[in-house]
Amino acid sequence: MKRIRKSKAARFLCWLLTVTMITSISGALFQPRAAWAQQPLETLNSIPTVIVNDFVNKTNIGGDTLAHYASDAVAQELASSGKFEVIDRKEVYNRGTKDLGFVPPFGETELSKIAQQVQANSYITGEIDFIRVDSKHSPKTVEVGLKILMHQTSSGDLINGAAQVGVATEKPGLTDTLAMANEAVTNAAAHCVNQILAYNIPTGIVLSSVGSGNNLQVIINRGSRDGISEGMQMLVTRNGVKVGKLGITLVNPTDSEAKVLENMSGIAPEDHVQAIFPMPAYNVTPGQVANVGRRSSSTVLKTLGTLALAALLGVLIVSAVQGGRNTTVTGVVAQPTLYNNNPSVLVIWRDNLFGGNTLEYHIWRSPGDPYYYAGVPIAAVGVGVTQYNDQPVPYTYWDGTNHSYLKVPYPPSGGGTNNNGGGTATQTVPAADAVSGFTTGQSYVYSVSSVVETTSISNSSTNTGTNTGIGNGTGTGTGTGTGTTSNTTVKDIETTPVNSGQATPINQTVLSTPADQATNVDLTNFNPTWFSVAGADQFVVEVSMDRSFKNKSTIAQLPIIWSTSSGAPGVLQEYTAPFNLTTNSILLSNPSFANFVKPVAGAAQPVLYWRVGARNSQDVPGPVDWITGDPHDPDRAFRWIYSPVRMFTPAPIPPAHP
Repeated sequence: MKRIRKSKAARFLCWLLTVTMITSISGALFQPRAAWAQQPLETLNSIPTVIVNDFVNKTNIGGDTLAHYASDAVAQELASSGKFEVIDRKEVYNRGTKDLGFVPPFGETELSKIAQQVQANSYITGEIDFIRVDSKHSPKTVEVGLKILMHQTSSGDLINGAAQVGVATEKPGLTDTLAMANEAVTNAAAHCVNQILAYNIPTGIVLSSVGSGNNLQVIINRGSRDGISEGMQMLVTRNGVKVGKLGITLVNPTDSEAKVLENMSGIAPEDHVQAIFPMPAYNVTPGQVANVGRRSSSTVLKTLGTLALAALLGVLIVSAVQGGRNTTVTGVVAQPTLYNNNPSVLVIWRDNLFGGNTLEYHIWRSPGDPYYYAGVPIAAVGVGVTQYNDQPVPYTYWDGTNHSYLKVPYPPSGGGTNNNGGGTATQTVPAADAVSGFTTGQSYVYSVSSVVETTSISNSSTNTGTNTGIGNGTGTGTGTGTGTTSNTTVKDIETTPVNSGQATPINQTVLSTPADQATNVDLTNFNPTWFSVAGADQFVVEVSMDRSFKNKSTIAQLPIIWSTSSGAPGVLQEYTAPFNLTTNSILLSNPSFANFVKPVAGAAQPVLYWRVGARNSQDVPGPVDWITGDPHDPDRAFRWIYSPVRMFTPAPIPPAHP
C-alpha cells in the first residue's frame, strides 16, 4: 500500500474513486443501447481532439518533474471529462521527432504542425507560475498557480484557457513540501479543466460585409443572447484556415457588427467566426486559500485501507466512459487496400488514456453487420492488436470451431437502466457462416467496440471499535481503531462502437493501352486507356522512370478524371485529349529523360512505367497512402488503389528544325 501512496497516478485514481462512489456509479453509467444505436453515424465521434504539451515550471520547486506531473494531471482530467479525446504523449513525441524531425522541447510552431499531423483540433500549453509555501502558520499550506492555454491548431490563436490555484494542507503522511506541491497541482488541474469546460465559446458565421479596406464592417449572426459582447475579438476561418480577425463594435440581441482587425485572405459571407478567448487572471491574492473542492488523496488512501489497485483501475475505466462517450477506443480509420492483390479494407484504431482493462475488441460493418446487442461482430481481436484486415465474400473470420468472441450479458427485453446485465462475458463460438465478407464496390462504415472489465464499489461502511486495558502497574491504556469495508462488483461491459469514415473496397483497374512492354510510344501524343471498376468514380494516371513509384518527386500525375461508369466494371476510360510528356517538368527533372527528349546525340532510350489509380471520392480518408502509409495523413494525393505497373519505351524524338 505504501507503493500506491507514493504513486502519482494513484492520487488521481483515488480522487476519481471518491467522486465515483458519491455519484453512485453503479446506477447509470451507460445509456441503453437502443437509445444511441439509432443515432446518425456522424454524431458518435464528434468530440474535439487535443494534444497536451509538457508544461513549464517557472518556480524553483520540483523542476521539470513537477511540470511533467502537471501536464499529465491536466491530460487525465480532460480525458476523464468525456469532452475531449487526448492524444497519447508517446504518439505526440514520435510524430514530432521521427516524422517531422523536431527537437524537444516543442515550441508553438512545432506543436501546431504536430497537431495537424495527428488531426487534433487544438494543442495545450501550460505553466506553473508560482508556488507559495506558508510554514509560519499551522497547519502548513502550499498553493500552486497553474495556467492552461488551449490554442487552435490552424492559427495558434487562444480559444480557451484557465488560471487556477490549487491548495494542499499539511496532514499526517503529507508534510514534505514537494509532496504537498504535487497534491496542490492535482487540485489546480481539476479546477482548470472545470473552468475550461464551463466556458462556452461563441461561434457563428459572417452574414455580410459593407465597405472596403479600413472601412470594412462585418455583420455576424450571433448577438448578446449568444454570449457576444462589445470589444470581443473573433477569429475568422474558411475551411479551417485562418483568414482574418474581427473586433466586435456593436451588439444586438441576435446579431453583431464588427470591424476588421486583420484581413489575410478576404473576409466573405459564410466564413466561420469563433471568439478569441480572453485569458483569465488568478482569482486569489497571496496567502488566500481558494478553490479547495477536492478531498485529499492521502486521506482517501487511508480510508480505502487495503483496497486493491485493480479495483481502482476498474473504477477509472467506468468513469472514463460516462457522459455519453462510452468507449475506450479512439482514432478508428478504415482504408481500402489490397491483400494478395484482392480488395480488402484495413481497419485500425487506438486506445485512449483509459484502455488498460480492455479484454478484446469487436469489429462491425455497416450496412449488413452493424452493432446491436444480440449481433455477431465481423471479427474479434485480442488486446495488443489494433488493426483488422477485412476481406470480400466468401471470406469469413468465423470458422465455426476455433474463433470465438466475448459475448457480454444483457438484461431481458425492457429490463434495467444499464446496457449490461452484469457478470462476466461468455466465450461464444459463432457458426461458420455467421458473418461473411464484404461486397466489392459497395461503400461501408466500420466500427470498433471493446469489452472492458469494470469494478464498481458499493455498500461501503466504516466500523469503529474501542479497547481498554489495565496493566499490572497503575497505568490504563485505551486504543481506538477504525476500519472500512467495501463491496466490489466486477462485470464486463461492451463499449459504444466508434465509427470510421466511409470506405469502398474496389478491384484493381485493368489497363488497356499502351500494352505492357510497348515500344515506339509517342511521348508527344500519350493517350492511355483503361477499364472502369465498380465503386470507383475517380481515376489518376501516373508515369515514372521508377518502377516502384515510391518517390513522389519522380511521379508525374496526370489530371484526375471522373469515371463514366462508376457503377459497373469494364467500360473503357480515357482522357478527352492526349498529353505531351516531353514537356512534363517532373519527368524532365531526370537527366536521362531530359537528354533523350532534347535530343542529345547518343542519349540512351529511357524506360518508362505507367499505372492507374482508382478510388471512391467520398471515402474518408481514402485508400491506404501509397507513399507514407500514414492513416492520419490528410493529403489524398497518393490515396488510390493502383493497377499493376506496365512498362513502355518511347519512339525516337525527331531533331529540332534548324
